[in-house]
Amino acid sequence: LQEQAKEAATEQKEAMQDLRNAQGRLVLLSTKIQARAEHEVQSGDALKGRAELEKLHKLSMLQEQINEHLQKVETFEGMAEHSRDGASEPAPSFLQVRRQQRGGAAQKAPEDELAKEM
Repeated sequence: LQEQAKEAATEQKEAMQDLRNAQGRLVLLSTKIQARAEHEVQSGDALKGRAELEKLHKLSMLQEQINEHLQKVETFEGMAEHSRDGASEPAPSFLQVRRQQRGGAAQKAPEDELAKEM
């Protein structure tokens, strides 16, 4: 079972690296499209240049979506690692926290004093 988990983690890291590589290729492609569009506009073919700029706009929107996805995945990976590191001791419930703060159940709460005054 642990071996399967390690293999899955390795596959996940490889998939993330593939996504990062694809993102890098998209950046290069958008740079080429930008240069081509500018060349078309300067050479007098504004219609073709605008079409290239439209492609560039769609590509940049795709890049933004990929970036957001990668950031979310990295955030979740960090959260998963953090929970694995601290998984040995569960967080106390709010009742346990209250009892720990008071040092036990023997101490009275402030509202107990107010109830006596009324």
